[in-house]
Amino acid sequence: MGRRTYEVGLKEGITSPYPHLKQYVVSRSLKESPDPAVELVSSDEIALIQMLKQHSGLGDVEKS
Repeated sequence: MGRRTYEVGLKEGITSPYPHLKQYVVSRSLKESPDPAVELVSSDEIALIQMLKQHSGLGDVEKS
């Protein structure tokens, strides 16, 4: 998700809106993730999307 979408929940104190999923936030302005379950992506988001599309589905991408 994008930073602005993520910040809607963050303002309510929700740092990990989908704890059962691997979460990525695309942002060049956030420097540190407020939650270890949320990975910030600040560059090459196209490569991330291509990598995710190669996986067949839930469980195929490990949570880190």
